[in-house]
Amino acid sequence: MRINAPKAFKDTVSMVKEFYFPKYVNIAKSYSEDPVTDALLRLEQSEDIFESYAKHKGVFVTIDRADSILIKDAEVKKDLKKIMDRSIIVRVSDGITGKESSSVVDATKDSFTYSGAKYISHKEADGSSNIIKSVFSHEDNFLRSVYRAVERLADLVKK
Repeated sequence: MRINAPKAFKDTVSMVKEFYFPKYVNIAKSYSEDPVTDALLRLEQSEDIFESYAKHKGVFVTIDRADSILIKDAEVKKDLKKIMDRSIIVRVSDGITGKESSSVVDATKDSFTYSGAKYISHKEADGSSNIIKSVFSHEDNFLRSVYRAVERLADLVKK
């Protein structure tokens, strides 16, 4: 049996490189012509934004077509199938504990509205405290919405 030394060396170098310098973000490739493929391409072009955040947080991010998690030939409601066909799934896992969380983001929309409220405790000079309700509402584009999902999921898996 003859071993191809350059190929074996390349494989070893690749494994060592992957171990010491892991890829923190994996965005699936898609070759069909639909809005999900366009969304994955846009995300791939801005992969470095997600890479630096994931490396800083110590998490691994995987972005894929949402319909990839459906089991082939399984009975799925038409409404769910329709949602999954036009969405992406964002998975974030902790690099140490392996804890994982995921979220589905609609790839056909480019405008997402977020609103909510935060309660802030404010102490006065005389020692009394007041609770102030802060209401917020803002609109995000698709890329910012995916980044917000990654941020929220990273906080969930790091708890």
